[in-house]
Amino acid sequence: MPLSTVLELKTYFAQFNVDFEAVDRARLKAIDKIVKKGKISGNSEYELLINRVDDIYNDPKRAGELDILNDLLLAFDANRSS
Repeated sequence: MPLSTVLELKTYFAQFNVDFEAVDRARLKAIDKIVKKGKISGNSEYELLINRVDDIYNDPKRAGELDILNDLLLAFDANRSS
């Protein structure tokens, strides 16, 4: 999900006392599991990685992470189209 959408949702859900730091930690933990597994297992994992790439693609400090995520996404796309 693009950062702008996240910020809009954060504002909306603030009235419900949603702990977005906990949500973000869970999202990053899920991404870490996918990376450690070395394979995307379905569309929901694919979307999770796509959204992470959207979040970090302009951050030079995240270039290594971006390369890893792109490799996983490319492998998933290649398997999907074969």
